Amino acid sequence: MAEIRALVNEVLGTDVPGDGSFIGHGGDSFHAVVIVARIEERWGVEVDFLAVLDSTPDTLATAVNTARGARVRD
Repeated sequence: MAEIRALVNEVLGTDVPGDGSFIGHGGDSFHAVVIVARIEERWGVEVDFLAVLDSTPDTLATAVNTARGARVRD
């Protein structure tokens, strides 16, 4: 999901590759809170704060897609 990578790049202010570590590219707890809030705002799903800290844009996109799919089934 290119939108997730763009969101991560925007929040971190750098180009993070799809497999780039959130923390390794300057992410911290503040950035994670911002990303969680923006994902909820844009896609209407919640993602785990700790999962964001441990994520790459690719794994975060997978988590968002999974959460979106679960929301549709509920």
